[in-house]
Amino acid sequence: MEVAVAAMTALGGAATSAVTAAGSALSTAGSALASGVSAFLPGAGSSALSVLQGTMTAASMLTAGLGGAVSYSESREAAKASELEARDKAARIREEELQKIGAARVAFAASGVQLGSGAQVENAIARDSEYEQAMAIRSGRINARQLRMRGSGALLRAAGDIASTGANYAIDLRRRG
Repeated sequence: MEVAVAAMTALGGAATSAVTAAGSALSTAGSALASGVSAFLPGAGSSALSVLQGTMTAASMLTAGLGGAVSYSESREAAKASELEARDKAARIREEELQKIGAARVAFAASGVQLGSGAQVENAIARDSEYEQAMAIRSGRINARQLRMRGSGALLRAAGDIASTGANYAIDLRRRG
């Protein structure tokens, strides 16, 4: 299960990087085209440049938003997988506890000791197991919470990128008049 969580996280990072790179490429291509238009057609510059830059800005904003949404979604899925992994680990710990208690009872019975006298050993095994189960579940919840926070952060970062790109476009339009 740990391998699945790591694989999902790695794939999520790759997908987010690809979407972000596509947005950067669009923005760069738009700037290059805009520069080319204004260099070859000085009279057509302002309106053609504005349309071209606006189109590329919108595409860049869209890819930034998609990148944030992809990261958010992937982190949510990884968080669910982390919680399931923690529950699975707790169930394995509980199974081991039952096996240890059974082995202890067999050992007590084989040695001729009364089964009731092994209660302290059984209680100690159960106490340790309960602690380990609680720690496994808590660890899974903490990891899931961190993954969700990372996804929310990516979404907020994307919103900031969108706002910044839009503001830069508005500033460029204002400068051109």
